[in-house]
Amino acid sequence: MTMTVVVTVNAPGRFRGFLASCMCEIAPGVYTAPRMTKDVRERLWAVLESWWVERSEATLVMTWPDRSIPGGQQVRSLGVPPRELRDHHGVYLARRELNPAQKEALARLAGSAEEAEAAERVTGSLTTQSIVPSEGSASHDASSGESSMGGATASGGSSGDSSA
Repeated sequence: MTMTVVVTVNAPGRFRGFLASCMCEIAPGVYTAPRMTKDVRERLWAVLESWWVERSEATLVMTWPDRSIPGGQQVRSLGVPPRELRDHHGVYLARRELNPAQKEALARLAGSAEEAEAAERVTGSLTTQSIVPSEGSASHDASSGESSMGGATASGGSSGDSSA
């Protein structure tokens, strides 16, 4: 028997009444049961899942300890936006589908990255200069955005070696 927590968002009274009949509502939409068996938890989730299909605007999350999996915590989720929970080196990450505006922005970024790669192939690999100041003082020309260090000039590049 383990502690089980269910969190509801935008859930109809039917969900809330059912959960309150078998768990303690410690805050609005947050239900806990300190000693719920696996069988009871599975039946509870089956009922919630069947009702959720009928009223899918609600969001439900159930969690409980589970030492047999990385991270030690099992999580089930139903709701909007749908989330897919993935284990990444023992840490759960929630993944959800992008909305159309986010997909468009990502496509623009990918297009920009592809254009930059194509330009790099045409012009050769990007080069950076390593600026070693010679004798003299460093100066900065604010109007052109160029820095000058004793005769060596850098404009927009970063120092370091280039590796393509």
